[in-house]
Amino acid sequence: QILSRHKPDRLDGTVYSFKFLPNGTQAVVATADFRMHLIDLPSNGVVWTVSNRMNLEREFDGNTIYDVSPDGSEFLCNGQIDPESPSGERTLYIRSVKDGSVVKTLPSEFSTFYSVQADKDHRYPGKAKAQEHLDARLGPYWMLAVATAKYIEGGSQILTTWKHNMTGADMYDRRAIIYNRRSLAKLRDYQLVADQQKADFSQPAGFTTGHFWFPVAYNRAKKSVYHGTSFGRV
Repeated sequence: QILSRHKPDRLDGTVYSFKFLPNGTQAVVATADFRMHLIDLPSNGVVWTVSNRMNLEREFDGNTIYDVSPDGSEFLCNGQIDPESPSGERTLYIRSVKDGSVVKTLPSEFSTFYSVQADKDHRYPGKAKAQEHLDARLGPYWMLAVATAKYIEGGSQILTTWKHNMTGADMYDRRAIIYNRRSLAKLRDYQLVADQQKADFSQPAGFTTGHFWFPVAYNRAKKSVYHGTSFGRV
């Protein structure tokens, strides 16, 4: 049952993603025109609007609002370190709820994935070879894109998942990384590996099927991260 409908003033474009603030009366909304807005629901007013344009926007369809901090002061969204560059690294922004400004930018993450058996290596090749690759107008095969992000441990840490940025490779190249919210230091870094009961090492790193999604959940009581596999297990 629909409890209420809201059409805020000055909000153009299709709603792509949104998250409520802890106060329950406001929401951060991203629209398909690559803008983000803070909406006051009781008044249907737009408190602020900011742009978050990205190169090759067709790969994204819109900005994703991943989570709002428990204290309601910040939110997490995707972005590019260099929005003008087609090869600009995909990363995670921490933005202020007060005005939408960027508070912190997480460093880009490069793949650590390689498979000797399948002759696959997605690791960063070094500055010189990377530049040669880009000069040849080839896609940066070492780049990861943020897939999900969530505040954990009362907002003191950020649990993220990352996927490979290229079609095909992103079916099995997946990482989960936990950062300290303030320093952005890595606390945990986990590369998805094949299910040992189903692994076939004639395939990339043993994967017989791709991980189109990499669902994760955090259990604070047990200090544990659970993740699903494409083999139907957790």
